[in-house]
Amino acid sequence: MDDPELTSEAVDLAAFNAAEMGSNWKPYLYEQVSNGLLITGCYTRPKMSGKNKGKPMFLTKEGRKSVIVTSTDIENCKAELIAATK
Repeated sequence: MDDPELTSEAVDLAAFNAAEMGSNWKPYLYEQVSNGLLITGCYTRPKMSGKNKGKPMFLTKEGRKSVIVTSTDIENCKAELIAATK
């Protein structure tokens, strides 16, 4: 059976690799399209105060970019993540 957490990490990694935007870019919107997933992300920064202090704040007007990720991209990232844990 496929591990959902591994799949989620692989999807995010595939989007990050496709976007080529830098280490503080993270995906936040996932939409299914005919040839894969349309993933939109933006720059983030840690929240400075409140109950969610330290968690990412999505700066949706900064570095916003959408990429398409295919199932092949996701499988390649899964293999990369599995290899990194060994």
